[in-house]
Amino acid sequence: MPRPVPVFEMLDPVHQWAFVTVPVDFRAGGDSWRSVSVTASIGPVWATVMAQPMRLTFEPGDPAGAGSVSCAGDAAIAAYVAATPGECSYTYRNASSTSSYDGYHFLTTLTIEWSISWTSSGGGGVLAPYSTSATAPLAVAEVKGLVDCTGSRAGQGGC
Repeated sequence: MPRPVPVFEMLDPVHQWAFVTVPVDFRAGGDSWRSVSVTASIGPVWATVMAQPMRLTFEPGDPAGAGSVSCAGDAAIAAYVAATPGECSYTYRNASSTSSYDGYHFLTTLTIEWSISWTSSGGGGVLAPYSTSATAPLAVAEVKGLVDCTGSRAGQGGC
């Protein structure tokens, strides 16, 4: 079964880092979010095992953060819309400079939870769930703005 290919949306286009308080959408990229099956046969006896991705879980790697986030179904591969964070999104509250991993990145983990079933020439059933995971470092920056009063009235940028 394929491991997830981590894809992060809403990263800085130059430095590829996320920002504190800005939702980051995560996705299972490539063709990692797809059903897979395999069939084996010997003469008239055959068996097919099918695995279907059910849930995508994102571990942000920030021990002081809010914890993992999960999404299911088409949300794991949905198109990114900047105006509305998707079901598969996470908002960092801490910069990755606080990370014990390397002081620059959080080590994130994406996990696909699979539902597995089988059919055969003699019957069928359900097997125990299975998971595949992949890790990816993600830099998270904190940006602060400064307002400078330039005039005495609101229309002039006054304070």
